[in-house]
Amino acid sequence: MFSNEMKNRFFFVFVNLFFCSFLCNGDLAEALNPLYKPNLASARVAIKNLKNLSEDEKVNKVEISEISDAIINLYKAELKTSKAVDLGNEDEKNALTQDRASIDWLEGSALNPKGNPTLARSAQVLAMNLRKTAADRTKKVQNGLIAAMKAVDEKIKIFFESGDLESSYILHGCVETMNIIYLKDAPFKHSVSAKDLERFKTYLAERPQLLSDAQAAEKAGNFEKAFALFSKANEKKGLRRSALLFAKELEKNELFGEAAEKYELASDFAASKRLRDAHPELVKSSFKHLSASELFKKVEPAILKIKVFTKNGSGHGTGFFYKRGGYILTNRHVIRPRDEKTGKKLDVKKIVVTTSNGREFDPKLLVTNPLSTSADLAVVKIELKEHEVLRLGTDLEVATGTEVAAVGFPKFAEAKTATINTGVVSMNAREFKGKTWIQTDAASNPGNSGGPLVLSNSSVVGVITERLIGEENSNLAIPMGIVSNFLEKYKNRIYAK
Repeated sequence: MFSNEMKNRFFFVFVNLFFCSFLCNGDLAEALNPLYKPNLASARVAIKNLKNLSEDEKVNKVEISEISDAIINLYKAELKTSKAVDLGNEDEKNALTQDRASIDWLEGSALNPKGNPTLARSAQVLAMNLRKTAADRTKKVQNGLIAAMKAVDEKIKIFFESGDLESSYILHGCVETMNIIYLKDAPFKHSVSAKDLERFKTYLAERPQLLSDAQAAEKAGNFEKAFALFSKANEKKGLRRSALLFAKELEKNELFGEAAEKYELASDFAASKRLRDAHPELVKSSFKHLSASELFKKVEPAILKIKVFTKNGSGHGTGFFYKRGGYILTNRHVIRPRDEKTGKKLDVKKIVVTTSNGREFDPKLLVTNPLSTSADLAVVKIELKEHEVLRLGTDLEVATGTEVAAVGFPKFAEAKTATINTGVVSMNAREFKGKTWIQTDAASNPGNSGGPLVLSNSSVVGVITERLIGEENSNLAIPMGIVSNFLEKYKNRIYAK
């Protein structure tokens, strides 16, 4: 699943590069903002912004220079085209004058009733030459304009494919404006269609709500959710602020690697260095891309088998520690099973949670979601203070094609140890039964329900919930955005003293 090359790389390198790219993209879109009103004056402001941005050591100066050049060339070509249009209009005006003169010479006048065919032909030739000159001039400048539009379009494609929708959207507007004004008859064809960029229009509409939700989460003390929402909203100040608060929370829970990462995202490099110096091996392990065997070794201590006894017999599922103090996340249907034939809730007699080292506990059910809600989730707690925990990731970490692993206790597994199955995210936003899921080909069966879907660095990105009957290698996990909302909604009940 994970190559030897990836095995020896530290995850913090990837994270820092990713965040720098993300930050630069945010700064880039901000620099290009004047071009929401695409004209020469706005272009001058945007170029000045890009020049200022290029002084930042974090940005790719070559990329910024190429973008600047592309915009400069676009508006230089636009200026030439505009002048050519004005000259063409003047030429057409003069050509019409010659057309009228030609008619007058052909038809004659009171002073010259026979007309003058020679002068009429001269006027026609002059009109034709004026129009040909205008057409040649227009074609030449339009070719230059199209070449400049193509250069910008190449940048649009790069930004779009890297996820920088705002920069793509802004520059797409510049190119489309040229189409509307100068190329109505034969418009330039964009690499990225307007339909593709509808996603950004949706984002613009949703951004105020994202910011409002992020601020509410921050105020409520849910710094992980605030960080994820500020990231999604591309709001840098809030992102750094929530990253700092989240880092302190992670450090308190002894998740030193993740805490060091968040301190760096908050630009608190001194705090990050303090953790790296104090816990070098823990920090190194936190950011490492792991092989399947290494991943299982790291994750397995936080995986729990949940056995449920009813009057009809017994069954089991999986859960995992997500917070110190014995807090376990699982599926609702694991601890509140229903009859497979009738769908009726079964009378639960007893629930036993077994840790990775074989210790058994009677859990306390803290909260389940009502059956009508979208999240098949529950939280139980056991009296255990010291144990491993898995870090809950975010939806931002999941893309179609991402390598993942499902860890848990399959139905056939009566052994004390869990199992691991590796695969990829087949679809990061699968719609099924009116709900949004992560679809993966990582094998699982009913016993895996409630177990984590993890990345190669052990970050949890989903809760395994459902297997699609009739679809080979198709299993569904609840995305972390939904999990985060569930934990936030019921936090007073979960953590009540």
